[in-house]
Amino acid sequence: MRVLKKYLVLAAALAFLLAEEIWLRLRAAIAWLVDALPLAWLKQALRRFLEWLPAYPTLLLFLVPLLATEPLKFFSYWLLAKRQWLAGVALYVSIELLRLALVSFVFGISRDKLMSIGWFRVLYGWFMAAHDWAFALVAPYRERLSALARRLRQRLFGRGRLALLVARLRRREAGGP
Repeated sequence: MRVLKKYLVLAAALAFLLAEEIWLRLRAAIAWLVDALPLAWLKQALRRFLEWLPAYPTLLLFLVPLLATEPLKFFSYWLLAKRQWLAGVALYVSIELLRLALVSFVFGISRDKLMSIGWFRVLYGWFMAAHDWAFALVAPYRERLSALARRLRQRLFGRGRLALLVARLRRREAGGP
């Protein structure tokens, strides 16, 4: 039982950090997407509205991304049920990215206001402590995986090996040696 608990805790920590790693990699892209939207007047109006809004109603605004994107997910499920795999997965991922962008935008503007709510601040502190604990738990595995990824990248991309492999495959496809 003790061994099972150890592996379950490790799996939970890895899942937690995988989500964070995806977020870190996508944060710049999401920020670019939010900035690239040609709706500067709407973003500015939303910023002013969020600054004016008290803390608890601001907390309710986190339901907006959920309510705005959840109905679209049913369409992605329908596409998957119709065996339209690529379209279904692409729509689902797009919806999740949109939701993430909206939540990130709202949280970025209203973080200080939300921290004025006592229980939210405590929960956020607990979440960050859990994050730090999970990070420390998987740090040795993460270092090993990073080293393995570096070696694999060097093997594939080092000295132009991947380019040579692609050229060889193209020659073979064209009927050459």
